[in-house]
This record gives sequence, structure tokens and C-alpha cells, in this order.
Amino acid sequence: MTAELIAFGLVFASGLLLGWLTSPIRKRHRHNAAGDLPTRLNASLADEGEKEMDLNVTLHLGQSKSIVLNPTGPDGASVPLASVPTYQSSDPSILDVEPAADGLSAKLTLKAVGSATVAIHAEGDATAGVDALDQNVIVDLQQEEANALNAKVVDTPAV
Repeated sequence: MTAELIAFGLVFASGLLLGWLTSPIRKRHRHNAAGDLPTRLNASLADEGEKEMDLNVTLHLGQSKSIVLNPTGPDGASVPLASVPTYQSSDPSILDVEPAADGLSAKLTLKAVGSATVAIHAEGDATAGVDALDQNVIVDLQQEEANALNAKVVDTPAV
């Protein structure tokens, strides 16, 4: 069991490193000396913590999750976006996305086992395409698996 946990940890850590190396946040922006335009979306799952790159997560059917955005400027401080962020699931039969009215969060509906990507887009300033911010949340949905039998001995009812 311990060897399996170590092997899982190594595979998980190498997956995170590979995701970090190959999936940087894609952004196009002009330099703003004032630093008041967002340069990052920082999407996160409510309990996963902020990420500055594509976010790779494994979820299980039956879980309830939401994506939360925290747009930041060059200095890392939170700043407002010029547009309401949009969300698009690559496969709505696996994963559906329901954004909040302000677009700063979105509820995920986990429908089936498989993989889907949620593409998030927002504008950092009022000129479309100048400060376009894009981030992907790549979700691998799995069926929850039993990991223990939890047997116990109980009294047999009298007949």
C-alpha cells in the first residue's frame, strides 16, 4: 500500500510539473505603467488555490465544485475586468458550466466520466483583443472507487 501511494505521488507530481511546463496562461497585453489593467485571471477551484497557468484537476462524479476567478494586475493586486468573463465547456455531455451573473465564478455540473476543458475568456480593458485574458481549466472526471471494505462482526438477530 505504501509503495502504491509513493508511486501515485510521483506520477501526480510529474503530471503537475508537465502541466506547468507545457500549459502557460495565454495572454496578450500592452504594458501599462499604472499597473491597473488585469494581466492574469487566476482561476481556481474553491478549495484548490490560485493558479497562474492552465489548471489541471481530477474530480469525481458526485462532487460539487465551482471555478472562482481573481483577476490581478502586474503587481499581483486584485483589479476589475473590463468585461464579464465567458466560460465554454469542450464537452457539455461530460461537464457543464453555469457562470454567475458577474462571471467571477461558475458552477460545474459533473455529468459523466471523461475529460473536458473549460475555456475562460475576459477582457482586461475596453478595447477588445488588446488585453485579452484566456485560461483553461482541464478537468479529468473519474468515478469514485472503493478503497476499503470496512468489514465488522455484528450480533446475529435471534430467530
